[in-house]
Amino acid sequence: MTTTTSPHYQKFIIAVQMFNETTIEMKKQIKQQKYGFEYYTRYIEKTYLLRALYLQATVGDAIKNSMF
Repeated sequence: MTTTTSPHYQKFIIAVQMFNETTIEMKKQIKQQKYGFEYYTRYIEKTYLLRALYLQATVGDAIKNSMF
């Protein structure tokens, strides 16, 4: 028993594959824009002061405690 597919079904399958590939590419681009270099640099700029103060406080405490 052989299976034959209609040309319309084949076109539909090709269209679905192209749609899936396009969707995957769009998701990659959105991810790159969202989590790209600019996103991280803005995050670092906004949180640098808080992280520097926290690091200074924790390192300062560690140094102070190690002296005793």
